[in-house]
Amino acid sequence: QNADMFNAFGDILNKEVAFETAASLGIGEKVFGCFKINDSYKIFDDQIDHYLVVVNDHLKPDGKITIINTPVRVVCQNTLTEALSTAVLKYRIKCSQDLNLNATLANHMISAYADTQQILTAQAESMYKQKVSREQIDKFLDELFPLIQADESSEHQKANERVLMLREQFITQCVNADNLQNFKGTQYQLFNAVTDWDLHYFKNSDDGLDLDQRMKRLPGIAGEGTITKKALKVLKALAA
Repeated sequence: QNADMFNAFGDILNKEVAFETAASLGIGEKVFGCFKINDSYKIFDDQIDHYLVVVNDHLKPDGKITIINTPVRVVCQNTLTEALSTAVLKYRIKCSQDLNLNATLANHMISAYADTQQILTAQAESMYKQKVSREQIDKFLDELFPLIQADESSEHQKANERVLMLREQFITQCVNADNLQNFKGTQYQLFNAVTDWDLHYFKNSDDGLDLDQRMKRLPGIAGEGTITKKALKVLKALAA
């Protein structure tokens, strides 16, 4: 039940973590709560805050809750966890009234946070070392915002004009954002630009205000088809 979904946080609430918010989606079939870890760290010159998001999905029959481990780059509020392994990113547990078990789970969550911090730092440093050329950026754009290779019909021309506008918006507002200029010409710049795009740019304003749509972009919930996951694959291919 929803009343039990935060039991595992009893030993660390107001100590290691602070409760931030809770909400339900749809007609209550999915309920979540967000806890901020009372600690932050830096990767390069970026402050990273860390959150544990607890999701109670009543449409799943196993009676478990999902806990998502998500670090956020504070300067533009974009989450970086797509770069993490799924083993550290998300896990599912059963709710329990057992105080000892809940204390063990709480300690496990804090340990997972420490592991995530180390993995994320290593991933970021690796991306920062990978330089990207103009030609590689063009290949990156071709993969993320592909043009239609077809006849020169008016419909195709209009579609390609729209794609070129999206490319220009992505470059000017995300890649060339002031807070990414310290990482200029690196994979780390491109990756953060994509996560910014994925979380903050929508086809229409209604999607941007729709909590369910925004939750679907949260790592650990997002599907394999998200632009951030696709960008990671492209970046790995460019580095090969």
